Amino acid sequence: MTNTSNLPIEALESEYPLMIERYELVKESGGAGRYRGGLGLRRDYRPLGHETTFSGQGERFVNSPWGIFGGGPAATGRFAILHDDGNVDRLANKPSALRVGPSARISVITAGGGGYGAPGERAAEDLEKDVASGKFGEIFMAEHYAEEPAGK
Repeated sequence: MTNTSNLPIEALESEYPLMIERYELVKESGGAGRYRGGLGLRRDYRPLGHETTFSGQGERFVNSPWGIFGGGPAATGRFAILHDDGNVDRLANKPSALRVGPSARISVITAGGGGYGAPGERAAEDLEKDVASGKFGEIFMAEHYAEEPAGK
């Protein structure tokens, strides 16, 4: 997985002895705003029948991506190793040469994008779409969009 590439799972799995066990948008990771920030992505990689070496270069893992013109910050990204026994090793934002065997998965979560404009200015129909899409839950919406939206 590279910074801006969206390599299809099938291409990756046909080229490398890896299985992508999870590939999804990260719920509630975009910043609140008149125009909400984009959601982060999650991919979980499992080496198949071998030990692999993982190195990563994560940005916005410590400080949240900021919003502008009143928009809220987004969720940070993170790396983790998820072991089959349930243990989770949270990794630094720039891990290097970590060995991971087939009894674990490497979880890569990218940061979301910050919001643009005051959350109270988001149109009511857009708020409804946010909840209906499943990308944002009722609690998140209540916490970040408590003000009366524009158009109501």
